[in-house]
Amino acid sequence: MEKNQMYITLLQQPMHQELLLTKLELPAWHEGFVSRPRLMSELCRIIQPGITFVSAPAGYGKTMAIAEWVHKTKIPAAWFTLDRADNDPQLFWTYLMTSVSKTIPGLEGKFTHLMRGNSQQNPENLLDAFLNELGNGSNPIAIVLDDIHTIKAQLVRGILIDMIDKLPQSNIRLILLGRKDPVDWVRSVKVNGKMSHVRVELLRFEREEIREFLVLNHLESNHQLLNLLESKTEGWIMGMVLAVRYAQKYQPQGLVNVFRGGNQLLFTYLADEVFLKWDKETQDFLLKTSILDRMTVPICNEMTGRRDSGEILTKLSEDHSLVICLNQSKGWYRYQKLLTYFLRYRLFTTKKDQVKVLYKKAGDFYAANKILHEAIHYYLKGRWYQKAADLIDEAAPDMLNESKQVSTLRKWIIQLPERILLDNPQLFLVQGCISLLEQDNKSVEPIIKKVECILDAQGKNSTSSKDVMTENSLVAFKMIVAIYSGRFQKALGHMEELDHNITDSYVITSVVKLLARRETEPSLLRSWLGLGGNLKLIEDNPRWSLLSMKWFNQESYGGFEVLQAEIHYEKNELDQAAPLLMQGLQKSSENQAWGIYVPGINLLSKILIATGNVREAKINASHAMEQLKKDSQRLRAQHIESLVALIDIRIGNIDGANGWMQHKGLALCEPVSMNNLFEKLVRCRILLQQKRAEQASLELVQLMEFVKRENRLVNLVEIQILKSICNYLMNDSSAAMHCFEEAMDIGYQQGYLRIFIDDGDLLLPIMKQYKRKIKQKHQYDRWEMAYLDNLIKKTTIHCRQLLKDELNKQGTGNHALVESLTERELQVLRCLSHEMTQKEVAQQLGVSVSTVKVHTRNIYGKLQVCNKSQAVAAAKDLKLI
Repeated sequence: MEKNQMYITLLQQPMHQELLLTKLELPAWHEGFVSRPRLMSELCRIIQPGITFVSAPAGYGKTMAIAEWVHKTKIPAAWFTLDRADNDPQLFWTYLMTSVSKTIPGLEGKFTHLMRGNSQQNPENLLDAFLNELGNGSNPIAIVLDDIHTIKAQLVRGILIDMIDKLPQSNIRLILLGRKDPVDWVRSVKVNGKMSHVRVELLRFEREEIREFLVLNHLESNHQLLNLLESKTEGWIMGMVLAVRYAQKYQPQGLVNVFRGGNQLLFTYLADEVFLKWDKETQDFLLKTSILDRMTVPICNEMTGRRDSGEILTKLSEDHSLVICLNQSKGWYRYQKLLTYFLRYRLFTTKKDQVKVLYKKAGDFYAANKILHEAIHYYLKGRWYQKAADLIDEAAPDMLNESKQVSTLRKWIIQLPERILLDNPQLFLVQGCISLLEQDNKSVEPIIKKVECILDAQGKNSTSSKDVMTENSLVAFKMIVAIYSGRFQKALGHMEELDHNITDSYVITSVVKLLARRETEPSLLRSWLGLGGNLKLIEDNPRWSLLSMKWFNQESYGGFEVLQAEIHYEKNELDQAAPLLMQGLQKSSENQAWGIYVPGINLLSKILIATGNVREAKINASHAMEQLKKDSQRLRAQHIESLVALIDIRIGNIDGANGWMQHKGLALCEPVSMNNLFEKLVRCRILLQQKRAEQASLELVQLMEFVKRENRLVNLVEIQILKSICNYLMNDSSAAMHCFEEAMDIGYQQGYLRIFIDDGDLLLPIMKQYKRKIKQKHQYDRWEMAYLDNLIKKTTIHCRQLLKDELNKQGTGNHALVESLTERELQVLRCLSHEMTQKEVAQQLGVSVSTVKVHTRNIYGKLQVCNKSQAVAAAKDLKLI
């Protein structure tokens, strides 16, 4: 079978779906069970919209009590019986969505895009969308999660705690069944609304229920037996079941001696009696199938070598307490857990030599049916490590490509002995990929060294396809590690080592896709795809952009066009950037490639602002934000929301920008990440526009540490520019010049222009002061000076364009002059336009020459010019004179 046809989610084949449904079936309940009107009445009172915990030790009838409540109330219920495998977030979501979809048809399909890789990295996106969809309904629904005590993983427990905390109260009853009282859960959440509890006291059998139970089992309910069962079992239902089974075989008076050992002795003794009542063939069947978590006729035939397993299962299932039918039509069963523990104990003590063979039979059966998860589980249990390794290698591409059950994959590999991994070095690299994804960087270098040693031992001249693939995978993995650590030059060196058939290695293709999902920042150039914004590296290595987009599988989604447009934009080549950008936006929008679309919208806004269409930029950004929200792209919509706040500053909508900051509530103590870096930079720009330089300065120190650690060159320049503006506003000219010089050095080497120009309204005075400073030294690089002159020229044009656009939007120049030029400054400007000297202007206006100089300096600053001729030209261009 081809790798892209593997079945990993347990959903694509009929047998997978049958196995899945065994965990999602509402347990069978019928009128033959003990009727418990008292308990049902209490449950109806207690279980209201909100959260209900049902906690009691094994054997107290938690599951059957809630099953009866569901049958009696007729409330639509999604049932999910958890087990240890569900500690994997992806499996947990797969089962939960499938379960709820049985009650709300079509629900699962709405979240397919969110479940692909996000359940682990951005679980809030999926949970919020899921709860919102549930809350939109008006009809009551119950979601029952049985055996929650099996969940130990922090990620899945975190999902459950958030679900409890955020659960809509209108129509949903979340019922959680487990063996322990949920003290730690209650402490972890601040529950909105009612939290109810059902405990042992309510679940245990009372005297009348014990009497009915005895009658149903054809035993005389005399006073002596009732007293005995009531006092010794204390209402423990499973203890009563086992005791009654014994009483049906022996005299009731014989129970006294059994109960002297307490409930544990009761379990051990009576379980043995239950087992021994069957004939030898049935006992053998029970033992050989006891290693199975769930069973059906074909696998039981395989395990036992029989052909009549269906008849035996039917016979066993007549004892409803010990063999439970999970799916009548498909014939799936499981043993009651207490019986399972007993049978496995007996198997391991009496038939130890058969255990390994039985696990192999179970693994072979599931492997033949392409149910890889179950096959690997049984192979590992039986220590058939090579067979498990072969299947893990087969399953790994699909699990890595879609970020499915990565924690399960890690758990499998950890269980393999090192001798097996030495023969399968590709699995070492898979382990390394998982370490990268889980940010366990300390484990990466030892893994690389191990694989290098293995390849050296095999011989560098090996020509086997497997060795060549491993060698390519190792180089590719080194490249990914270099990208993760920001060592882009080293990454490019590894890229040159790669063979052209590198796409045959699932390690590189899988991890590159996951790497692409690592960041959701609204810029391709600033991400690893743009080598952290290193323009010179990209220009010197044109093959990089093409290959990275191919690995990213985004060459047909407009990624290459958007990245190239960003490069042109940074070099101030707007005419080349615009057509490429529109091609990329069209492709990404048509394919809903939001990872490309958001950077495209961000760049479109920049181009529109640069060409004087600021309000159009806001309209486009707002439309994109609504589109992303409709598609449940919450995090990316937040980036566009931040972009809108930045545009608000440009158009003078201070209230809108302040409203965004209050809504975001970004705190200085909040750690910087790839996902909030853009938002924090927008916040700094808003603070600077409001002249709150001291506050912005503190945030920029934190941001600087982050971008240096991540080797993000373009952000380093950006933050140095903002720090320069901060220091200038705080009247620390020396620090402002130092920061600007740091930014200039990188900008000159890389060829950046727009990153300076876009902050020109605050940066232009600093540029001019810096130019005066270096000219005073009489020793400077003439090419660097030419670069600075070009920056000043382009920035002056940009600022003039912004001012002109603002005046045109307001209809007349006079309204803007209230803030831009005072009446006296306008008079001075008119005099200067008539070629009058400053002394002549002073005489004309009846003021001192020094006052004219002050007005002239203010005019130059407001019009972003350097001399009288530029001021007159700018004034005529803006129709001020």
